[in-house]
Amino acid sequence: RVSEVEVRCEEGYHLSRGSSSIVTCTVDGTYDYAADECVPLPHCPPFVPPDHGSVFPAGNVTVGGCVALECDEGYGFDPDSGGKTDPCCVRDLVEGGVRFEEGKKCYPPQDFCEVCDDFGKCPHCFIGRKEFAGKRRDFHFDR
Repeated sequence: RVSEVEVRCEEGYHLSRGSSSIVTCTVDGTYDYAADECVPLPHCPPFVPPDHGSVFPAGNVTVGGCVALECDEGYGFDPDSGGKTDPCCVRDLVEGGVRFEEGKKCYPPQDFCEVCDDFGKCPHCFIGRKEFAGKRRDFHFDR
């Protein structure tokens, strides 16, 4: 005969505060537990993608979950700008509630390219043409 069972909530939910996940069967055959309930985990609303970019996943994200940002082809992240390429949903201890960390912005590559004059240093550069791969961290072009 089973004397204890473990209560689990579906993904995206957790037991209400103060609840125990272990429920005991009493001698009269009933389970001894408070009226526990599964409540939704706090979540951030969908992350707004940067201009000229996209975000994955596109829906709500629970606290602790992160999204991945990508720039459209021909755009990239400025390595010197603030924000993260993978901002997470965090509890805001000052304001209360939840929020996403700051995400990076997507810029046209000419706004932050470096000149490549050493092919060994910049093997993805080509003579006579510019290469702007939108998903690279650094963008280079040759003179």
